Amino acid sequence: LYKIDLSSFKIEDHYKPLPEYDDSSLRAFHVDKKGNIWLGTINGLYILNPSSRELSLYKHSGTDPFSLPNNSIWEIYEDRQDNVWIGTYSGTLSYVNVNENHAFRTYHTQNSGLNYAPVSAFAEEQDYIWIGTEGYLFQYFPSTGQMKQTEAFHNNSIKSLALDGNGDLLAGTDNGLYVYHNDVTPLQHIIHDSRNIQSLTNNIIWNIFADQEHNIWLGTDYGISMSRNNNALRYIPISQITGTGEGNQFYSMLRDTHGTYWFGGTNGLIRFTQPLGEEQDAAWY
Repeated sequence: LYKIDLSSFKIEDHYKPLPEYDDSSLRAFHVDKKGNIWLGTINGLYILNPSSRELSLYKHSGTDPFSLPNNSIWEIYEDRQDNVWIGTYSGTLSYVNVNENHAFRTYHTQNSGLNYAPVSAFAEEQDYIWIGTEGYLFQYFPSTGQMKQTEAFHNNSIKSLALDGNGDLLAGTDNGLYVYHNDVTPLQHIIHDSRNIQSLTNNIIWNIFADQEHNIWLGTDYGISMSRNNNALRYIPISQITGTGEGNQFYSMLRDTHGTYWFGGTNGLIRFTQPLGEEQDAAWY
């Protein structure tokens, strides 16, 4: 784990691998509002305090009702109420408030309406939270505790969720991009079409990122697709950003407080400043 100084773009700190780390172990990464780093692995949840370098491991315990429901962590998400939601491989879902002492509250498949598929994505609306799984989409209403399944997404394996500038829900799957408006409007399905340069780069969408200018970035198995202000998609060759011919599959995308984009994938981390067309200040880590 590396820490990069945003003013100099140099690596200023390095944290050693987790005690039980292997190449396929890490599945989810999150920095909470207090600055603690949450690392979801296939063998438990680690929470790192960067200041003290204290590393705590949390696992399922059959004798502790407030432990994790499953050790294989698929996704981590923090809502507006400082609750950190943890999706697991077993389909169980738990959350813990960052201001409390890591007492995990669990929603089991038997009492919540969730299925047994891995919980893989979250997105938050004003009154509810979207929960994506490998096969279904749910709405969770914190005020009532109700879990409602959205039938339109039945059998679609959801890998990523995000809201666009119009408030529509974007769902990245292994079968293209879905745009959900409401229960009345038909579900929009966008897929790769080799005859159309404005179609998706690839149908497997690992990550969706909506930036402050309402650009939608899609990290796929074959590079980047991008839409400006909900207009037509376009393929963004990595070479256009980096000036090299190397490839990358992007699993993580964000923009920092200085306006710099950071895209991470199977072939390292890319930093750049301008979305398209302008001269790039780019680096490949």
